[in-house]
Amino acid sequence: MVITLVGIKFAANFSDLELSQTLATLNFTWTHFFIILGFNVFIYFFESLRYYFLGLAFGEKLPIKTCLEAVTATLLFAWLTPGSALGAPAGAYILHKRKIETPRAIAIAMGRSGSLTFTTITIAVLIIFSGIELPFEQGILLNLIYLVTALFFITLLAQIIMCFTPYREYLKSDHKIIKGFVGLLDNLSYLIKNAKLLLIPVMFCSFMVNFLFACPLIFYSLHFNVESITAFAYPLLYFSYSMFLPTPGGSALAEVSAAKFFTAPITPSQALAMVIISRLFTYIFQIIIGVVYLFYVLGLDHISLLKKEKNEVN
Repeated sequence: MVITLVGIKFAANFSDLELSQTLATLNFTWTHFFIILGFNVFIYFFESLRYYFLGLAFGEKLPIKTCLEAVTATLLFAWLTPGSALGAPAGAYILHKRKIETPRAIAIAMGRSGSLTFTTITIAVLIIFSGIELPFEQGILLNLIYLVTALFFITLLAQIIMCFTPYREYLKSDHKIIKGFVGLLDNLSYLIKNAKLLLIPVMFCSFMVNFLFACPLIFYSLHFNVESITAFAYPLLYFSYSMFLPTPGGSALAEVSAAKFFTAPITPSQALAMVIISRLFTYIFQIIIGVVYLFYVLGLDHISLLKKEKNEVN
């Protein structure tokens, strides 16, 4: 969050904006607060639903509470690490704690992260090649998106080949790491082969999460009378861009880029203000929820441990 605050301050200085007056451009009201908070609630709803459907694909009927816990941990660690690197491991850990077999828990969590990455890149590619005038020159950023897209599809193809190749049998070993890796491949293979129609609601939930993350920016774009197509396209492209920034949760770089993504009739001051509100109700809000949840869980574990030690002493 410190990096985010630095990014906001730098973005304001870079555009010669008075930070104290920037947020005033939104005329933020309690109505705005509840609307944007509602977007956040639906993020948790569709993320939990995606975990639930992925669980069903493996024959696991995950309780809603477990899905919500996995989502909370996933979002927290995804925001705290560059490229959301620890999001899937955090979700898998929660599922494992809830008695889901480890390779299966990892496969479910990877299914969640993989589907989000897939829809994020797909949406970005569709917008880029749709003919819509982009808010930036087709230079370094565009080439970066091409590179990330190519790497993703190459990695996805490699994973699919590894899941189905008969040579996977040669990886059989008594070593824990190798056995775990093979178990993960077996579960991913099972998911791809047997999920069938369940992949439809999974991908629908994934698209809705992408859309809801961009909704605060869409809301203000429409509020500022931006042309309808652009009002939806730019925020979705901005979210796709921020997902691949090399800082935790895209901190600092996402804020600095605000004025580049949201052009006329939106002013630089309005662009920074709407990005600040968006980050506050997604990035920062979800970190706070995650930290509160972890302290709650760790608190219960700590109390249980003390009781156990006390009973042993008695």
